[in-house]
Amino acid sequence: MDSVHAYKQLLSSAVFEKEAFQDVNHPVWKELVSLITGEVLSCAHEASAMYVKLFDGFPVQSRPLKTMSRILVKSQATRPDVPFKVNSDLSAVRIPTYNIHEIKTIMLELQKRITNAGGSFYIRNAIEDSEGKPADIVQYAFAFVPVIGYVVEIQVGHPFAIHTFTIDSIIRDKRLNGESLDGIVDLWDNDFYTFVKSVIISGTHTRIDDFIKQYPLGDKLQDDTVLVEILQNILDNNVST
Repeated sequence: MDSVHAYKQLLSSAVFEKEAFQDVNHPVWKELVSLITGEVLSCAHEASAMYVKLFDGFPVQSRPLKTMSRILVKSQATRPDVPFKVNSDLSAVRIPTYNIHEIKTIMLELQKRITNAGGSFYIRNAIEDSEGKPADIVQYAFAFVPVIGYVVEIQVGHPFAIHTFTIDSIIRDKRLNGESLDGIVDLWDNDFYTFVKSVIISGTHTRIDDFIKQYPLGDKLQDDTVLVEILQNILDNNVST
């Protein structure tokens, strides 16, 4: 039995027979980690395109191919949910939306499509508080469709969150490869992510100078043109609300 077939067979059993989506600490996730090979990673990355097609009509972005070196590093962590995390984003997609009130609706539509395809769907975090008000700017879910054969991690959220997570991945990869981080700004530094998140959720009228003041490198914020565009959209939306 080749590695791809062996992995897919156990994964299908994990989701439907062992109901491991409901238990991220289930030992089967660790068994699956031991079956991951370069061929499995390539096949899982190709599966992302099938999920993109299933989610047609949304601005879906697929994530880059995972590497074995990244898998090896990630799997060394000792938290009980790590094996699940290793297996759950071999295939991954992101759907950006500036309107955080749409996140719940988008997720419900994705869940409907997964269910109609005979799959399983698991939402990881709440997007609203107990009063139905926005509590976050990004929501995660995991899905599995038998004909596709891989779990896909789904992120639906504000472009600022997605941009931040993209930078996080770049930083992790560069550190793993011993490469320089010159010119790369960690948006978690100086509580910048937390500050921007609060502005998005509250709809507070803010100025670009407020973002610059909080930005880890101050006025060098202008060097990140993608971030500047995102922040300008936040400013425009908050003024109009």
